[in-house]
Amino acid sequence: MINDGYIGVWFRLSGLNMEKFTNKPNSNYLFLYYINLLVTEFTLIIINDILSGETIVNEEHIVNKLKSLFLKSNEKIENISNLNTFKNYISELRKEIDFAFNNYYNNEEHFKQITININSADMILELPKIICKEIIEFKDLKILYLFDEIENLTDEQLIVFNTIIRQQKNKENVSLRLGGRLYSHNVKKTMDNGEEIKVPSDYIEKIIDSELREKASKYKDIALTIFLKRFNSEDKLKNFISITKSNIPNLFQEYDLLDGLKTFDKTKKIHFKKFNKFIKQCFDSQAQNLLIKHVSNEDLFIEKKNMLCVYKKIIKHEKLTNENIAILISKFHTTKHYDSDLVKQLYKEYDKPLYFSGFDTIIEITKGSPRYLLSIYREIFNNLDDEFLKEEVISYKIQNYAIRKVADKFWEEAYIDYENFNLVRMGIDRLCKYFNRIKLSMNLPEKSLISFSFNETSLDREYREFLTLAEKTSLLITTDTLDRKTKNQSGLEKKYRLNPLLCVRWELSIAVGGTTEFSSNIIKALFTEDITEWKKFEDSKINQYNPIQDLGLFNDIE
Repeated sequence: MINDGYIGVWFRLSGLNMEKFTNKPNSNYLFLYYINLLVTEFTLIIINDILSGETIVNEEHIVNKLKSLFLKSNEKIENISNLNTFKNYISELRKEIDFAFNNYYNNEEHFKQITININSADMILELPKIICKEIIEFKDLKILYLFDEIENLTDEQLIVFNTIIRQQKNKENVSLRLGGRLYSHNVKKTMDNGEEIKVPSDYIEKIIDSELREKASKYKDIALTIFLKRFNSEDKLKNFISITKSNIPNLFQEYDLLDGLKTFDKTKKIHFKKFNKFIKQCFDSQAQNLLIKHVSNEDLFIEKKNMLCVYKKIIKHEKLTNENIAILISKFHTTKHYDSDLVKQLYKEYDKPLYFSGFDTIIEITKGSPRYLLSIYREIFNNLDDEFLKEEVISYKIQNYAIRKVADKFWEEAYIDYENFNLVRMGIDRLCKYFNRIKLSMNLPEKSLISFSFNETSLDREYREFLTLAEKTSLLITTDTLDRKTKNQSGLEKKYRLNPLLCVRWELSIAVGGTTEFSSNIIKALFTEDITEWKKFEDSKINQYNPIQDLGLFNDIE
């Protein structure tokens, strides 16, 4: 605590039943009063736990200073003589408010009897100053208030917290941190005559998601530290296995998708169906047999890659001969661009499950989304069994289960109360399915597609807002913004990628490969409820990646 320089007091706002304060008379002032009491009560509980019953020098003097923060004294306040009885009195006041609000519609008299006895945010802001200056053990420390999940606050309640921030003059002994999703702090007004809080005079805004993505090594170190602490908190684990940060990645078993192909039934030749259909439309039987001879291989992956090579050469109308096919295939195998998607195609064709596993994979999936890292950890620890204690590795199946469950949870939770947000979710769903169809195409793009760019200047405000909402709910992540000037157009080009958790859900590549360019009309079609225009675009693009019908009959291979 001394090394850290602060005492942390953390509140998860989603667990405090905040909705009971909505649509009530004078609710803003009563809510501020309630927060004063709640924060004071739990801060004193923590102070008491730290001191563990030790005698506090000048305790009566400290209590008198705290009592002076009430606007009006009474018999109960006068009889408070120590911090514990002060804390109990605060708790009693807080429970009275809980009772009054919870029973508002049954008995309004309790509600009417509430008397606000603290001026604005005085108790929250003055308590740290008194504690840290008067209790010698806490000298030179700060009390850090952390309010998490502020997206669960109403606009009116957020105004209350803005007021607390604005009234914070004593920054020596107290610090306030509000945490939430990107869309959460969308109100800047305060209760001080509607004045707004401003950056940097009142507060500093930090986008932690972006910082963690930019500082990959730092994020990985944080992830290792959290895992180690969680591991050591489990008695059955720490008493059985000793680990350090450096060997944590070794605990995560990695499933080798390429190696997994060895378990497939090669006799079924499922992956040959499209290829056979293709060459039958383009060549006579003699040429077909020749192509099959060159493409065939006992290794499913090599066979699949041979097919892609031949397919790409044919649709480009390149001349193929019996002599050069083998050379072309050999050269094609030097590139690794297509490997990941080819393997995933085989798993899809043979109806086999794809496994997401490995510590580095988890880091890539959750980079910028630490709450989902914690969720994956929780699922992993909840499902560890005797096999882990025996093998000392976290099986790829447990990891895959945890990752997929959290990815589904991410998609389910990506919702805000906004009039047209259903169109945002609809558009992202279409986009994921579109990229998935490309991933399963015969003529694979050289780089996996999970990102797109567009000219922001030419896009209508309504659709820019849809993209902003997708970004604020982390469905999309900005990768680049730059000024572009070409012969045809100029303006601000923006690039977005899918959140890696969505890539898990739709079994896409986690890493950004290529970027496809969308016109403003395509963006409009993406977020328009009528699917007609989007379907036209999608089908035309997919046909480009699977151009069987348009090739016509080739001459025989020489």
